[in-house]
Amino acid sequence: MKLTDSHTNQQSLGREETSVSLTYATEGHSWSLVPVRAATGAGPAHYCAADGPFDLERMAETFRDQLVRSWFNLRDDAERGSGYWKDLTIRLDDATFINVDEDSLRVYAASPEQARSTAEKLRKTFAQTKKSKPATFQIVKKTCDGIDTEAVALEGKSALDSESLALHYGDGFPQWHATFLDDLQRRRTGLTILDGAPGTGKTSYLRQLMLELRDTHRFYFIGSANLGLLREAEFVDFWASERRLHGETSLVVILEDAENALMPRHSDNRQEVSLLLNITDGILGEFLRLQVICTINCALKELDQALLRPGRLMAHHYFGPMEAAQAKALADKLGKVLPPVPASTYTLAEIFSGQLDPTRRERGRMGFGG
Repeated sequence: MKLTDSHTNQQSLGREETSVSLTYATEGHSWSLVPVRAATGAGPAHYCAADGPFDLERMAETFRDQLVRSWFNLRDDAERGSGYWKDLTIRLDDATFINVDEDSLRVYAASPEQARSTAEKLRKTFAQTKKSKPATFQIVKKTCDGIDTEAVALEGKSALDSESLALHYGDGFPQWHATFLDDLQRRRTGLTILDGAPGTGKTSYLRQLMLELRDTHRFYFIGSANLGLLREAEFVDFWASERRLHGETSLVVILEDAENALMPRHSDNRQEVSLLLNITDGILGEFLRLQVICTINCALKELDQALLRPGRLMAHHYFGPMEAAQAKALADKLGKVLPPVPASTYTLAEIFSGQLDPTRRERGRMGFGG
């Protein structure tokens, strides 16, 4: 729930004091603040906010008899589990209310001092302690209330070791991977581009990357069908909120099949390219501290060259089909059988499925390297 200017109530602070405007949060679930507006009416009302995360489970139990509005989500969540609190409105006394979600806490009280002292006490008492969470990534999506996320559990229990990385992606890949991990840990912002034909392992590598960095990084996935989110007015506000909520955790945004957002700037993608330029090596990037990883199916020369300049482009890797000998070694290791129709190169998808992709059967005989 975000603060908006959609509902304003003039509050009188006393006969000899001038009236001031109090703006309530009414975006989305405005019903949660109806009790606040009804109780304060034209009387004194002062507001103080504090950033989370907050332990809503403890707050709901502590103030169970003072809850006047609540939102409990019964949907299973890969990160939070089965059932969790989303939003609470609590009436502490006749003139003091709390509205809190996981991200932030808002106190409405009869005096500025009371609003501030209450917010400070609640922040200390109900701050969410860091918990061990399962390996997940976040799907970024547009909802009726703005931009939101949904956690998705990662398949697999551990990342590939160096030997397995070499089998999957080539002999030189473990060294590139180690350097890339170091850059992700060391740098605050940057752009990484992974290119290659479908089925060559870009997505499977990202899955392994997320498993390996599960304790230090939080990954957000924006699919090609949702790249329009980059044009949403609340996009920057969403990331600012995520940054407050997750503190010093490194935030990594994955844009799948992102060539449309990376091509030279035209009227149809100018906003996307400009935003990526700013968050990967600009003033906005210093504030949000986002790493951006893009997968593409086109050549680097087709992209907006401003995105590729040194300092902004942190890493690049081409994922290609592997030579037959390497493909045979990987298939033997995995207990797989190569497609019955021989080819000079194979993609990871073809090795795992045991079938050649008909759209690249001829291309495989052209000898593209990995």
